[in-house]
Amino acid sequence: MTDLRKLLTQTKKLSLLIVEDYTPLLDEMNNMLSDYFQLVEVASNGIEALELYNRYYDRCGCHYDIIISDIEMPLMDGIEFTKKVREIDDRQRIIILSAHTDSRYLLDLINLSISHFIPKPIEIDTLFEVIHKLTEEESISDEKRQVDENMVDLGEGYIWIVDQLLLQDNGKTVKLSRSMLLLMQLMVEKSRCICTNENILQHFYTHNIDISENNIRHMVYKLRKKLPKDTIDSCYGIGYKLTPHP
Repeated sequence: MTDLRKLLTQTKKLSLLIVEDYTPLLDEMNNMLSDYFQLVEVASNGIEALELYNRYYDRCGCHYDIIISDIEMPLMDGIEFTKKVREIDDRQRIIILSAHTDSRYLLDLINLSISHFIPKPIEIDTLFEVIHKLTEEESISDEKRQVDENMVDLGEGYIWIVDQLLLQDNGKTVKLSRSMLLLMQLMVEKSRCICTNENILQHFYTHNIDISENNIRHMVYKLRKKLPKDTIDSCYGIGYKLTPHP
């Protein structure tokens, strides 16, 4: 049985869209899941759901964390709705509900890479268990993404650890002066883009360090010696560009 307290910690900041044409079931799921999710919105068919889906993105700049959708609905069924969603976001997590176990439906759902399938009539314990598994996967994925974003692979075993301002060479710390650490911080933030001399001067100014363009050239020269070859490119008269080479 799902630990509902743990489920709440996983879902309390998440958004959910429920798409179901049978009003009593729609109301039941809405009332029940509103206690767990930060936001629950509902639709009675695929067209209405697609409008909500796009409107939510326009309002929030992201998509719903989870969609629960029936298959058989008027105007636009769950299969067609899922296809439309997949065209917008191929990673959207979708739980499908259906009274049908027809192989034609199942093949469509497999091809659309849905997250889970729940047969009707729905058992509440099953619904909670599926949501628990899905949100736990999302939590693990978020943690991995945070780790990935915090570590920049520069190639040849060199790693820049963002939150620690730390450069490592095959696990060993590379000693950098404060000025080189600040320069490295900025160049990683602008990775693969040109970091202008003006960017560098402003970055150092915000850290109460006054430098000249001659200082910049000297720092870049010294920093290059600490990194794999060709990690920092010069853009003549403009600035520099850091390009990791994993």
